[in-house]
Amino acid sequence: TDRSIDYQLDLVVQMLQALAYLHRHNILHRDLKPGNVLVVGDEVKVLDFGIAMLRKQAAAEDEQETAGTPMYMAPEVLRGLQPTPAADLYAVGVMAYELFVGQHPFHYSSMNNLYSDILFSTPEIPVDKLGAGLALVLQRLLLKSPEDRYASAGDVIQALNEATGHHFAVETAATRSSFLEAAPFAGREREMNQLLDELQAAFAREGRSWLIAGESGVGKS
Repeated sequence: TDRSIDYQLDLVVQMLQALAYLHRHNILHRDLKPGNVLVVGDEVKVLDFGIAMLRKQAAAEDEQETAGTPMYMAPEVLRGLQPTPAADLYAVGVMAYELFVGQHPFHYSSMNNLYSDILFSTPEIPVDKLGAGLALVLQRLLLKSPEDRYASAGDVIQALNEATGHHFAVETAATRSSFLEAAPFAGREREMNQLLDELQAAFAREGRSWLIAGESGVGKS
């Protein structure tokens, strides 16, 4: 928060550009938070796709397992409803609030307070500090109903351009050449068979402990 508002705005837009890329490929991240957004130099890298899922997969499930980090979880996800791109945009809104305002939008002294605020409270947005245009964009990102938020990450970028007078693009060459920091996909058939063999050995009281490790995004889950 000690950097200029323009610098902070650029970081937020880079997150949105990454989301635009993901959502266009029908992928929901579902766990956007500061720990999963790495800034290298002045470039943003979105990490950790351990609970990411395809939109059609999310829509096909009647009941949703609540997944994500509560401090950045959208109200509808907290209620157990199907995740949509609007939930990822909500998480960006929370992180943008932290960047611009310098604190989390809700009280998190206890989980009960946090859940109550996410579901029912409207965060105070300092218009005098941010300006009316930027404050309105932030306010809309944090609305309780996903239908009331922006329809896409591209729409948020456009709204930020109009609010601040910038000319950020929805997609850049960096996005296309992989804005996203993720390890190459690895087949798991051999590994799964090995683990199944070990499970059978465990049933026979001959099991061992296994540690599964790998960089963020490799698919440990």
